[in-house]
Amino acid sequence: DEIGSTTDDLDLVSTRDLDVHGELKSRLQKFDELLPVQSLSVRNDLLEGRDQLVVSATATGKTLIGELAGIDRALRGEGKMLFLVPLVALANQKHEDFEEEYGDILDVSIRVGSSRIRDDGNRFDPGADVIVGTYEGIDHALRTGKDLGEIGTVVIDEVHTLGEDERGHRLDGLISRLKHYCETNSCDTQWVYLSATVGNAPELAGRLGAQLI
Repeated sequence: DEIGSTTDDLDLVSTRDLDVHGELKSRLQKFDELLPVQSLSVRNDLLEGRDQLVVSATATGKTLIGELAGIDRALRGEGKMLFLVPLVALANQKHEDFEEEYGDILDVSIRVGSSRIRDDGNRFDPGADVIVGTYEGIDHALRTGKDLGEIGTVVIDEVHTLGEDERGHRLDGLISRLKHYCETNSCDTQWVYLSATVGNAPELAGRLGAQLI
């Protein structure tokens, strides 16, 4: 496979110019400019609510794209953010990161698969502003009738899992259930899909109804 680079031509977005909530903007001031893939995403209407499939190498800043959309909407009272990952270890790490970065201004909760750990249920708050979860954990919450309230943003990390034999159909089912939940509850939800390794990116973007970045 060949990956072409267009970063030389890219006009990077200054963090001072971002039209986001003041609390989020103040936390972004430690950076002068967004990274290339983040700039591309913002210039292609991320902050206007456009659904996107973001495909970029590891450590190029994809997570912040989900945060820009989801944290901004949560702070503006436009629905909570779900940040979904395939593994419990990843969920724990993201939960820690979000708690540290935004725990003083937003309620952050975590939901992992009930079969994976002993959990009395008190740790998971379905009313939280930010919910980090594994695919299985959120799927279980939906299938057992948990009310997740208004969902403003769904960020699905490692979305290439759709192509895996063992877990692909589970993630496919979760996306369908979540979309049904959002439609049934009249949520104006933005969908952001992240991956470093999608092989058929244009095809997947079309299937997900998202713009390819």
